[in-house]
Parts: sequence; C-alpha cells; structure tokens
Amino acid sequence: MKYSNLAALTVLGISTLGVSAHAAATLQTYYDFTSYGTVAGGSSITSSAYGESSTAATLSSTATALTSSGLAITAGTAAGSTGATMAGSTLSGYTGDFSLQIWYNSPATFVSNSMLWGGTTSATADGTLVGDQGLFAGYGNMTNPATGFIRPIATNGQTGNAGKFGTAMAVTGGTGTTASTLYDFVVTFDSTNKVFNAYMNGTFVGTMTIPTGFNGLNALTNGFSIGGVASPAFGDPAAGVNITSFMMYTGTLSSTDVSNLNGIGATPTGAQFQAAGITAVPEPRVMALMTAGLIGMMFFIRRRKQMA
Repeated sequence: MKYSNLAALTVLGISTLGVSAHAAATLQTYYDFTSYGTVAGGSSITSSAYGESSTAATLSSTATALTSSGLAITAGTAAGSTGATMAGSTLSGYTGDFSLQIWYNSPATFVSNSMLWGGTTSATADGTLVGDQGLFAGYGNMTNPATGFIRPIATNGQTGNAGKFGTAMAVTGGTGTTASTLYDFVVTFDSTNKVFNAYMNGTFVGTMTIPTGFNGLNALTNGFSIGGVASPAFGDPAAGVNITSFMMYTGTLSSTDVSNLNGIGATPTGAQFQAAGITAVPEPRVMALMTAGLIGMMFFIRRRKQMA
C-alpha cells in the first residue's frame, strides 16, 4: 500500500473516533447557564462549545440575573422584557424539523399565563396572533395546580377569534406545576406533518397539529427569548424560574432520544450527548487525539521516506 493511501485511511479512522453514528437530531445550540459566572444585564453571552453553532444571546437588564446558579427570572415582569434573547438571524438554519429542551425550576408557585420561552413577529403587543408567526411556551390556568400545566402555543394561520390566540397544546394536567422541582421540558416539531409533541422529565405529555400558520423556527424573525418572549403579542408576565440550561436541535427528537437526554441530566458534556445518541461536536480530548494521531502519522511517513 502506498504511504499516501495509508495516511488517508489512518486519518479517516482517527477522525471517526468518539463520534456517534448518524442521529435524527443534531445539537445546534446549547446554553449551560451555570457555566458563565455572574454576568451583568445588557451583556452578550455565547453558547457552549458543544453544538454545531456558536450563538450569541443578549441578557435583559430587567428582572433577569445570570450567576453560577443559572438564569433567574423574577416573576410578575412582562415577558417581553426578560430573559436571554437570540436575534432572529441566528434562527435562519432551522428550516425544518427542530426540538427545544429546557431544564428549570421555580422557587414559588407558578402563575397563570406566565411565559417560559418563545417569540412572535408581532410589531406591538396588540393582543392577537393573526398575521404573525409565533411559538412560545407558558403556563395555563394555575388556579388549581393539579389541573394546571405548561404547554406550547403556536400561530394557526386562522383569522378572527379562531386565530387570535393561536393553538395551545392540550397537556396532561399537573405537568410542571410543583414548586422547587427541577423540570426537563422538551418540545419537538415535525415540519412535514406540522405536529408538535411535548415531554416532561422524559415522558410524553401532549401533542397538537397545526395544519397551517406556523412556518418554522426560522420564521421568528424578531428573535427568540429564553426566560421570556421576544416581541410578544400579549402582555403576559414571565414565569418566575431559575433556568439551568437550554438546548436547540435540528431534527425531531424521538421518545427514546428524549428519555436518554433526560437520563444524562441538565448540564451534559459533548461526550454525554453523543452517548445518548445525539450528534454533537466531539469532546476536546477527542479533537486532541485526532490532532496527535495526524501529527504522528505525518512523522512516520516522513521517516519512511528518509529511509527509502
């Protein structure tokens, strides 16, 4: 075998070390909010090295605090002015299926119609989603926590009262309503069939179909907020929560994927994502191994040529 072919095969073998087989979902953006330390409102943070994209988000100076404990949102403040917000341009790559995952808890009882994440294209808080693109997640009627729940809401393309509030997913009662509990909430979107599914702590809790109206995450051109709602159509408050992490995936996570991700916890490493079956950027140690192997092979080839 020629040295050039041997080198090519060796490099190919090295480059596949530590990389999982093809998965339906790929981690694109990952914020581990416990990893930034204390950051002042108005500042920009960048997503983790794990993930295909490096995405910036700007922290609000209103009712938003980022420390080593996570991203804390004060209850009762308008959701349009809180959280960490990504510009609409950062969503341009989400042209099809996607999945969103958030780990959070609340020190107090959740309030009715309080928002956790999302965005719309509403120019003002005009009280209607008609003519807008929108996707956000928030709590419903929390008068009775046993029957209250958190659920995603999306524009449905309809006009009048039918389209005013979009379509809200019917979710199992009591989902995510206990204070001082760490929750893992996942929402997936099948763009071909226009189907949203929701999972709480690895378990399926609801589904909804939007035949028309919502065109995808990339359609949220006014941005997307974690711990609030970018350009909201309504004046709802933000949920009073402490957010540990937030993950964005291209592709639809399967129920098995969701269960596996729940099992690795709120702040996984790149290797743990891959062990769970999710495509992610290799661990730094894997990249170091690839580099060391390549350098070693080049040295080997050079020595063989000198001896020839």
